[in-house]
Amino acid sequence: MSVPLQVPPQHEQDGERLLNPRPAEFVQIKTALTSPAKKRVCISGKVTLVCIKKLHDN
Repeated sequence: MSVPLQVPPQHEQDGERLLNPRPAEFVQIKTALTSPAKKRVCISGKVTLVCIKKLHDN
């Protein structure tokens, strides 16, 4: 015999947000590094130069 699972409304809302998160905010490349660390963002813009710095251990 099956019975429907009863969960508190808050748990149902939390589960829905985990499975279907809001779309990430689009930010320009110039401002991407200043956005908060735990904030989901999509990057938009054009890359015109790539500079790679090598770290040397002495």
